[in-house]
Amino acid sequence: MNHFLANCGLGHRLAGAGLALGLLLASATAHAQATTLYNAAGASLDLAGDVYHLGTFENTGSFGPITGRLTLESGDLLLGSTGTIGPGTGTVLLTDATAARTVTLGSATLPNLELNVPLGTTLGSDAHLGSSLTLGSGHLLTTAGHRLYLGPAATISGETNAHYVKGMVQQTKALSGTGAVDFGNMGFTVDPAGQSFSLTVERRAGLSQAGVTYGQNPNQAPYKGIDRIWAASSTGSVASPVTLTMSWLSDNDNGLTFAGTNAQVWRSDDNGATWGKEGAVADGSSRTLTVATTRLNALYTVSTTAAPLPVTLLSLTATKTGEDGLLTWKTASEYNSDYFELQASPDGQAWQALRKQPAAGTTTTAHTYTYLDKNLARYAAPVIYYRLRQVDLGGSFTFSPVVTLSPAALAVSWKVSAYPNPFARDLTAQLITDEAGPVQVTLLDASGRLVLRRTLAGKPGTLLIALDEAPALATGTYLLLVRQNAHAGSVRVVHE
Repeated sequence: MNHFLANCGLGHRLAGAGLALGLLLASATAHAQATTLYNAAGASLDLAGDVYHLGTFENTGSFGPITGRLTLESGDLLLGSTGTIGPGTGTVLLTDATAARTVTLGSATLPNLELNVPLGTTLGSDAHLGSSLTLGSGHLLTTAGHRLYLGPAATISGETNAHYVKGMVQQTKALSGTGAVDFGNMGFTVDPAGQSFSLTVERRAGLSQAGVTYGQNPNQAPYKGIDRIWAASSTGSVASPVTLTMSWLSDNDNGLTFAGTNAQVWRSDDNGATWGKEGAVADGSSRTLTVATTRLNALYTVSTTAAPLPVTLLSLTATKTGEDGLLTWKTASEYNSDYFELQASPDGQAWQALRKQPAAGTTTTAHTYTYLDKNLARYAAPVIYYRLRQVDLGGSFTFSPVVTLSPAALAVSWKVSAYPNPFARDLTAQLITDEAGPVQVTLLDASGRLVLRRTLAGKPGTLLIALDEAPALATGTYLLLVRQNAHAGSVRVVHE
């Protein structure tokens, strides 16, 4: 039997404890106008049986146990951060044929949520679901700022091009044994191949945002992946490859065509800054691809074989050799790279081209380039600034970080390096200098966020700086910056 819950006033405010919703609180004719049902702080409200309410349910008290079904028509579900949700197996259904709706769950976990809102539902906070999300109509939009967290056994059902979770949805599972384990019907399964480990998978989809829900070559706008990325992370590791299977909707094709054998899985170890091929080319017409890998901390997506592998610049250094300056730059890989233009400036504002250096084109092999800038005194400046302009075959370009030299001390050798690179555990920065003065060491991740900063005394000679924080860093690419007096150098290091 369905019960109707409504109030003819501005809202029905509940106070006290133990008030069960499985009661007839108003007549069927009393819900002609949508109202707000409040469960105030300090109050307790349990759901037992099937209950209907026309309007919004707002909770800042205790909601549950939930063993029945609460239907909210033409209203929002607003469970505040100060409220709690009791245990149970019940369901909250939002239905509205005329307007979009909002769901806010705070930090509590709701057992089951059903959405039948053609114009869509938006999360107003992070949301935790213990058992299921059922999409009958309309998308669930998490935005880029919120996430939907699924319990270890929770699933999403009903996803189609017309209604799926747009944004971020995440689940953590403990894996062991053999056989494919499905992550919440998010289009991602893992066969652990007899190994045991915990894995968190976050699907990012449908927002049409480069660097958020799809991979993008920053130098070539046409080169992109599907509008779906899976971020995998684990505190463990595996000795042998595990099998990943990824599936997506045609709505996530992002303009790509997978007819024939031209689909490729791509992996990023630096949070999307660069992408590399994972596995072999395959037929993507079914929108399902499978690869074997040992990488449990990486982003995965799908694109065509023509997808990007942009130039990865490992380092750019400037050192003094007599009265000249030696510029050295190293690349780990290059894609569609036409040439490097080395530029110099006496003030860091007005730049002039020194050399146009042909690039390697497309390669996954490391390359080293050098140029000798003769007679530094001609700049008549206390500091000389250098940078690279990397130009692709299509004419797109990017600039490198800036490094400097001081002509005043012409016989000085000043050089920054790091070893080993790539590194698995220990990482040491090395500075060769003949100057005294404080040395500042900074490490940034691929997104430009500060990871560590250290200042220490410097004196002429070789200074070795052990970065003790290195073993705890996540795998990926980092930028090591070293500054002393008027000098600055950078090295791109990779944590495997």
